Amino acid sequence: MLSVLVGGLVMAGGAWALDEGEAEGGPVYAPAPVYTPAPVAAPASNGFRIRRVRRVRRNGRAIVFVRVFAPGKVFVWGRGIRTIRRGTRRPKVVRVPVRPKRRLLRYLRRHGQGRIRINIGFRPHGGIAREPRERPVLLRKKRRRR
Repeated sequence: MLSVLVGGLVMAGGAWALDEGEAEGGPVYAPAPVYTPAPVAAPASNGFRIRRVRRVRRNGRAIVFVRVFAPGKVFVWGRGIRTIRRGTRRPKVVRVPVRPKRRLLRYLRRHGQGRIRINIGFRPHGGIAREPRERPVLLRKKRRRR
């Protein structure tokens, strides 16, 4: 004799019968689980500080040291410099190079120094970006005239 369980009903020998665990009024279900929403996490800190700017006079570049307080990406951009981004997976001091484009490099070679505005921004993972402005001076040794 073949018996098959289908949704609480047992087919035994061609006739439907209730399973032993059911009441006469219908199937008995376990109470539904109660789902609570996950707690909302606080947004990541978008704060950062510019520790220092180290100028490399040999080639007209600079290195900006930025202290970040959350994982994310640091962006450096501005007129006359290449846009560069550096990522970090934890809070730390990030080194971001500032590389001048050709026109600014030629100006630095002729005049020895130039004042430019660079924008530094930080976008934490899962947060809102923040962008303070700085005005470092890029320096380069003057080329000797022969």
